[in-house]
Amino acid sequence: MSKSSVLIIGGGWAGLATASQLQRLGHSVTVIEAAKQWGGRARTTSMGHTEVDNGQHLMLGAYTGMLDFMQAVGIQESDVFLRTPLNLQVEMIGSERGQLHLQAPVLPAPVHLLVAFLRCKGIRWGDKLRGLFSMDRMMKVRFKGDDDCSVIELMNRCGVPQSIQERLQIPLCIAALNTDPDIASGRVFVNVLREAFKTGRAASDFLIPITDLGALLPEPAAEHLAQQGASMQLGCKAQSLLIENDRVIGVTTADGASIKADCVVVAGNYPQAAKLLAQTETTKALSQTLKAFEDEPIYTLYYQFDDSVSLPDYPMLGLLGGHSQWLFDRRIVNQPGLFAVVISANGPHADLSRQQLADAVLGELRQALSTKGIELPDPKDTLVLKEARATYRCTVGVLQQCPDNQTATPGLWLAGDYTRTGFPATLEGAVRSGYNCAHQIHAQLS
Repeated sequence: MSKSSVLIIGGGWAGLATASQLQRLGHSVTVIEAAKQWGGRARTTSMGHTEVDNGQHLMLGAYTGMLDFMQAVGIQESDVFLRTPLNLQVEMIGSERGQLHLQAPVLPAPVHLLVAFLRCKGIRWGDKLRGLFSMDRMMKVRFKGDDDCSVIELMNRCGVPQSIQERLQIPLCIAALNTDPDIASGRVFVNVLREAFKTGRAASDFLIPITDLGALLPEPAAEHLAQQGASMQLGCKAQSLLIENDRVIGVTTADGASIKADCVVVAGNYPQAAKLLAQTETTKALSQTLKAFEDEPIYTLYYQFDDSVSLPDYPMLGLLGGHSQWLFDRRIVNQPGLFAVVISANGPHADLSRQQLADAVLGELRQALSTKGIELPDPKDTLVLKEARATYRCTVGVLQQCPDNQTATPGLWLAGDYTRTGFPATLEGAVRSGYNCAHQIHAQLS
C-alpha cells in the first residue's frame, strides 16, 4: 500500500507538529512556508547585531504536547530549558505593599501547592487559606454544554480573595489567555489551571528557554523531518487552493507551481488562513468564520544595558501596577545585560508611541529594581516589538467559535492555536492542534 500524501501550508509550531505526527504514522509529508525561516510568529529578529526573539515565552511542565514533540525530533529538554519548580516573584511598582513570592517545594501534588501558599510572602494568612480553597473550587467547576462566564465572575463566584485576584490570578489570566479577565473565558482559564495544578507536581514547573525560539524547536524539527524524508520548502507561498469535484487536492504557489496531495492542512495563523480560504468560493464561508476572531496584541520591549546588569537571583520577575507585566533577564540565553519586558493584551499602553512606551517601562523598571539594590543605567539600545495580532481574543464563549480540525470541505484540514483544543492560543495549543489534526487525518486515511 502506497503512502498517503499530506501537504501542510505553514511551518510554524502547529504545522511542524502536524508534519511530525503524520510522518511518525507513516504518511508522506510536504511542508511549505512563505517566510525564510521556520517557526511562524515564534521567530527571531534583529536588534542591531543581536538576535532576539519576536516575543519572550515561558512554558510550563504541563506542556505535554510540546515536550513529546521535542522528544520525537531528538531535542533534550535540558539543552533548551531551565526547569524550576513554580517560583513566582512579583514586585508592586510604586506600592508600599512590596513584594510577593510564591515558591513550590519539590513535593508530591497537591502538597506542593499547599506548602507554596502557606509560605507565600506578601499575602495575609487569612487570604492564603481562602485563596487555596477558592482555587480548588475553581478547578472543580464543571461547565455544562456551552456554558461559560468571565474569569472575574468565576473568581468572585468561587470566593477568591481580592489580594489573590490582583496579585496571582489576574496576572496569570492575562499571561495565559492574553485577554482582560473582565471578558476572558472562565472555561478556558479553568482548563489552564487544571492542566498546571491537577496533573502532577511537575506540571506546574516553569520551563524558561535558554536558547532562542528558532533553535528551541522549529529549526531542529524541520531538520529532523527533512532527514526522515519530508519535503521542507521555505520561501514557498500558497497562492490558492486547487479544487476538483468540490474536494481540495492541493495548492497553487505564488510562482505558479502546483503541489497536489491527498489531504491539505492549512496551518498558518487565523488571519493568514482566512486570506487563503477567501480565494476560493468553496471555502469562503470558512474564511468568514476565521475573520470573526478579534485580535489581541503582545508587546516585547528589549533593553540592552552593560553586561554587568542582571537580576540578582532568578531570571524572571513579575511586575504589577504599571504597563510592565513580566521581566526576563536574557543572560540565561547567553545575552548578558539584555532585559526583555512583556506586556500582554490591550490596555493603556496601546495608546502610547513606541518611544513613549519604552520610556515609561524603563521608568517602571528603575522603580521596581531599586528595591533590590539595582540602579539601572541608560540603555545602550532599545527595541519595541508589537505583534498586533498575536492571538485571538479569548472571550466568554469563544470555544464555540473555534473551528474543528476537519472542515466541511473534503480534503481540507486546519491546524493552529485557534482551533478547538480547549486550550488558549499558546505554543502548546498550537502543538496540540497539530497532533489532533494528524491523528484525525490518519484515522480517515487508514
